[in-house]
Amino acid sequence: MTHEEKKKLIVLTDGDLSLRRQCKLIDISRASLSYVPLANPEDERIKGLIDRIYTDCPFYGSRRMRVELAQSHETPICRDHVRRLMGEMGIEAVYPRKNKGLSQGDPLHQNPHSNINAPPHDPFKTPVNCPLGQIQRGLAHMRGQPLTLYEREKIELHLRGRHSLRNIAKMLHRDHSVIVRELQRNTCRDATYRAVKAHEYAEKRKRKKRKCILENDEELCRYVVKQLIDEQWSPKQISGAIKKRLEPWMDGKGISHETMYQFIYEGQGRFLGLYQYLRRGRKKRQRRFSRKHRINKPISFITPIQYRPMEINEKREFGHWESDTTICEHKGEAISVQYERLTQLCRLTKVIDKGAESTEGALRDLIESLPVKSLTMDRGGEGAHHWKLRLDYGIDTYHCDPYCSWQKGGVENLNGLIRQYLPRGINLSHISHHQIYVIQEKLNNRPRESLGFESPNGLLQKLRASGVVH
Repeated sequence: MTHEEKKKLIVLTDGDLSLRRQCKLIDISRASLSYVPLANPEDERIKGLIDRIYTDCPFYGSRRMRVELAQSHETPICRDHVRRLMGEMGIEAVYPRKNKGLSQGDPLHQNPHSNINAPPHDPFKTPVNCPLGQIQRGLAHMRGQPLTLYEREKIELHLRGRHSLRNIAKMLHRDHSVIVRELQRNTCRDATYRAVKAHEYAEKRKRKKRKCILENDEELCRYVVKQLIDEQWSPKQISGAIKKRLEPWMDGKGISHETMYQFIYEGQGRFLGLYQYLRRGRKKRQRRFSRKHRINKPISFITPIQYRPMEINEKREFGHWESDTTICEHKGEAISVQYERLTQLCRLTKVIDKGAESTEGALRDLIESLPVKSLTMDRGGEGAHHWKLRLDYGIDTYHCDPYCSWQKGGVENLNGLIRQYLPRGINLSHISHHQIYVIQEKLNNRPRESLGFESPNGLLQKLRASGVVH
């Protein structure tokens, strides 16, 4: 048998005998064998399976690829065959190991902090028997997260292998725009990308974040904290007072309410616990949700709010009030709250319950002490005796639509301000009438943005001085 005939007997496709064993049986040297494999239809099918597995698991080498083909696709194949097919497809079949695959003069090889080998906790080193869906869920946390040093080393390695940016992004389970921005921001001056240098650039840029104005100006910070704690002012009220230059040191200074909220929740203010001095006292900023609907008994002789005159809606004159009741416990005493629409003046009265008779007594006290031309209430049972006030004092009463308490938004907002002093669950039997009066005057002495940062009491004094209110 000639040498050429012996070479034709060599089968390079996967079989029971390896290439070394076949050469030994037919007495031919493997080193002198120059064999060009013929196209095999089975190889094309296996390449399709490899491409499908590589799309889901780009971190698989030839060993794991062989196991996956055998277990999931019932295609037994030797590792050398898998490595050859992956090489033909342009897939990196073997990751470079320590002291291999890189020249001794390579800067990445000389760097003692380089981490080419995957660490034990590396998300790309997933057990073979792990389902693909679980692998994808494990890598989902990488979305929106900054690149790690290990990922930057992978980018550097694949760039040296001349992989495309989209292929690198696919291997790292990142969007390709992340890789593009990484190269634009952290490439060295010699137009080369080095992982360690890129990581240093990113960390340095992170540390250069601009500080809050309250962290740089101690005098302004002390003023803001004092007004929050001692006067219970909101950040918007403090901002308005600073803009008015109430004190000489405020000249040339200004701060927005949003900056104060960021200082309280994200800056150094979070260590001082300043959130508890805000109106709602929430530990985290969150959206306000709608209230639950309640079914109340119908009220007789009501006038819908749609018939309320325009001068009341536009707040042209003093004497048009909104009324509501604030409860702290499910049963027991409550606070009857009245709110004047023009000046935002409030009156708080402690009542024994939420009944109609208690609310009627609080409203009579209000009418006998201040001018009252109209009252706007919701459809709660506490306003059932409104018709008695109309007959006795000749005032107009209006009621909001069912489940539309927002139509008297002034008193609803005032209820939220009261919660700063009387939170839900507090026992009102331990709160005296004098303490309720102190809370009322604190609210009336606060500057309001909608009033040009005037206080309700200050505006009331001006109206009395001008003769509008007697």
